[in-house]
Amino acid sequence: MRRQAVALTYPEGAAAPFISACAAGQTAERVLAIAAEHGVPVVEHAGLVQVLSQQTVGDIVPEETWVILAKIFAFIMEKEKD
Repeated sequence: MRRQAVALTYPEGAAAPFISACAAGQTAERVLAIAAEHGVPVVEHAGLVQVLSQQTVGDIVPEETWVILAKIFAFIMEKEKD
C-alpha cells in the first residue's frame, strides 16, 4: 500500500482546520520527513488519512472528522505542555 500524508492547518479563530497539503508515495515520505525536521507532530491514523486525502487542499476538514481531530489536537497540545 502506498504511504499517504495529509497536513492540516488550524489558524487561531478558524471554525475548523483546513487541509494544507496532501501527498502519496514518495512525496508523502518527503512531507513526513520535512515535518520531522521541523518538529511538527505526526499522528498515524489510516482511516482519517483515507477520508482527508479525498478532499482538496484548502478545504475545511469534513465535519464527520471533527471529533477524532479534536481528540488528536488535544493529545498534541497536552504533549507540548510536557
